[in-house]
Amino acid sequence: MTTTTNDDVQPQDVAAMQRELRSLRKTCEVLKAKVEQDMKESGSSFASFERQAHLQRVIEEHTSRLRDEATRSQQENRERARIEALLTDSQRLARVGSWMFDLSDESMQCTSELCRILEIEEGSVARLEQLLPFFDESFRGEVEVALCDAIGNQSPFDLEGRACTGASNDIWVRVQGRVYTEDGRASRILGLISDVTERKQVESTMAQSQKMESVGQLASGIAHEINTPTQFVSDNVRFLQTAFEDLGEALSAIRDAAAADPEAAEKVDVKSCIDEALAAADYEFLSEEVPGAISQALEGLDRVANLVKAMKDYAHPGSESKEYSNLNRAIESTATVARNEWKYVANLEFDLDAELPEVPCFVADLNQVVLNMIVNAAHAIAERYGNDSEPQGVIRLATRQQDGFAVITIQDDGNGIPEHVRNRIFDPFFTTKEVGRGTGQGLAISHQVIVERHAGKIEVESETGVGTRMELWLPLTEEQA
Repeated sequence: MTTTTNDDVQPQDVAAMQRELRSLRKTCEVLKAKVEQDMKESGSSFASFERQAHLQRVIEEHTSRLRDEATRSQQENRERARIEALLTDSQRLARVGSWMFDLSDESMQCTSELCRILEIEEGSVARLEQLLPFFDESFRGEVEVALCDAIGNQSPFDLEGRACTGASNDIWVRVQGRVYTEDGRASRILGLISDVTERKQVESTMAQSQKMESVGQLASGIAHEINTPTQFVSDNVRFLQTAFEDLGEALSAIRDAAAADPEAAEKVDVKSCIDEALAAADYEFLSEEVPGAISQALEGLDRVANLVKAMKDYAHPGSESKEYSNLNRAIESTATVARNEWKYVANLEFDLDAELPEVPCFVADLNQVVLNMIVNAAHAIAERYGNDSEPQGVIRLATRQQDGFAVITIQDDGNGIPEHVRNRIFDPFFTTKEVGRGTGQGLAISHQVIVERHAGKIEVESETGVGTRMELWLPLTEEQA
């Protein structure tokens, strides 16, 4: 305890302090009298003291609790602010913005990151009809259908499509939503919008690289397929050239005999001259072989033309939107392009549904998927039977309609997929093939094309040592996709 003396203050303050001390003494005397009076009235000075002490403890405990709660609340507010800042930074790094659609008043709330993704001012989207125009026409329809289905059936949705930002930049977005209910009725939809442009670019690059890799692997086979008919076309044309020269000489001799002077003609046996000319040209041989040579040459040209047409169909760049396409034709063209991969190990069988309607699809991507499946089937058969001179296996390609889907079946009698890896065959970079024969991208890209881009599915049945059956299910209409 520190004692204050007159030496601690200035002389002019001494009088004022003395007055203050006298006032405090009077106050203490009044309080002392009040306490004594209370103690007399209570009948027990000790009991009164205990009550006052208890009250003091209650007050102190309550004060301490309030102080602790205030401290905890401040800490929680600081932690909440920190988490919100981290969440905002995470959304910015991940290019993910969130939104909420309140069904009671049809209002819309969007986070700042969503506004950054769409390159718009914060607060500029307060209604659903202000958000939808950023999506391109076809994707907007998909989102509207998904929202209606979510409200009616309380089902979540997950869509990807193109959008145009407020700064007129084209981007790819992923739109997700989930319905929340109150009293059994949908009350609001919470969702995310992600900028997936970079991922789409990477996927496109990977798909194109895989396609170019496939073309590179098929290049020598395609060259061989073109070279064989070209060779016998060339041989037959050279034969026809020689035959024409021989026949030309025979015709010249016949013409000379026919144009001879009548007086000289009486002395010359014209028929003998013609027979000699035809014999010199080996007419009987030519009359038998020339039609066959012409037929073979035409057949070779047809094979080259079909191969070129198949290559053109396979290499078609496609479009950025789905187009109604003939799946049977696409399958036949792809099988022709891959002929050199399967013709030495398997026979190819077709069972294509002639009544199958055109299907909305990305036909270039679908060609790549079918090619991957055919090549995998050929490799599986080669592993089971070996690369003998005569094909021993069978690859069956079929199409059918079922439950609103077009179903493409690729079946082989190869060595099958080992059971312990069947659940991994669609994983990126996973392959059971030897080094240098597979990159592990074929089936991963096939899954992406069928399931993600076409809203379809892939069903796999396989038995080791027996073979594999894969079915690609594609929606027959855009509404199903």
